[in-house]
Amino acid sequence: MKVDKIVNINKDLCTGCGVCIKICPPKILYLDEGGACEVKDESLCDRLRGCERKCPTGAITIS
Repeated sequence: MKVDKIVNINKDLCTGCGVCIKICPPKILYLDEGGACEVKDESLCDRLRGCERKCPTGAITIS
């Protein structure tokens, strides 16, 4: 069974700036050891799209 993702992060576009982490109310985003954005538990995403709107490279999309 295919599960649709809520938070999609394009690793090729992510620069690890941390803007998304600061703006995420449920604090589900973090930087991995390589400096790229990752999601702890996307089921907690409030879908307000703040991270998507504020990401300077457009690396995050919320579905």
